[in-house]
Order: sequence, then structure tokens, then C-alpha cells
Amino acid sequence: MGIFSKINTCSFNFKNGRESFYKLLKNRKIIVTGAGSGIGKDIVRLCLDEGATVIACDIHKHSLDELNSNLDNSNSLYTYQLDVSKYENVVEFLTILTQGTVM
Repeated sequence: MGIFSKINTCSFNFKNGRESFYKLLKNRKIIVTGAGSGIGKDIVRLCLDEGATVIACDIHKHSLDELNSNLDNSNSLYTYQLDVSKYENVVEFLTILTQGTVM
């Protein structure tokens, strides 16, 4: 089983269109990597706007600090500095996540 057994995933059915997709985000917990800039940053904003709780991860702490200060969803946004190219960092993050200490 291991560490991944405690993390729930969901799949999305895009056949019902945009409205159906966004209903799935409300009250969900979403992890976004590369959240400090570009598409990742936009995904964070979109998920927060649709009522999700977001754990935004990025290798650059200053980008996460900027993201946190620019968004008005401080109760639903959590940031975590993470280098996903380093296996040890990912295992540490997932361990912390499953223990509930990130949120």
C-alpha cells in the first residue's frame, strides 16, 4: 500500500461541459505543482475561485510568497516549497501531507 494509499484521487468527466467540471472542484483539496508562475499560477486562481482548497507547490519560495500575497483566499491557499525533480523532497512532502501538517 504505502504512502499513496492515503491520498484520494478523482477523475473528471468532461462530457457534461464546463459547469459540471467546476462543480467537482467545490470543497475539493487540490495540489498544484509549478504554482508560482504561468499555467500553474492560473490553475491555482481558477481552483480557488471555484471553491477548492489549494496546496500550491513550487521550487521558488519567493514565487509562492508573491502568490500568497496577491490572492485573497488565505483560508483556502496553502503553499509549500517543493522540488518535484528530487524524489526525497516529494516523499517528504507526501509524508507531511498524509500526517495533516501542511493544512
